[in-house]
Amino acid sequence: MSALPATRVTVPAAADATTGTEKKGWGYTVLGLTRLMVGFTFLWAFLDKTFGLGFSTPTEKSWLNGGSPTSGFLGGSIEGGNPFAQVGGVIAS
Repeated sequence: MSALPATRVTVPAAADATTGTEKKGWGYTVLGLTRLMVGFTFLWAFLDKTFGLGFSTPTEKSWLNGGSPTSGFLGGSIEGGNPFAQVGGVIAS
């Protein structure tokens, strides 16, 4: 049996240590904070509707107690002379 030839692997030199650490503008920070705040707003609304935390949903009407999380939103937009009431009624039923 013959021995396999030795293979040589070339590893590239280490990348510059400053790669990816350039200073971004303050706009990226503002956009990031805005994204977090909007996400928290939707998370809070979901938790309030699910558990009835009392902010806008009483405990008796929470999703876990048999309430519908969209009944107030859809019901309020269908009544009262809304020109799209028929479309909303089809979607809600």
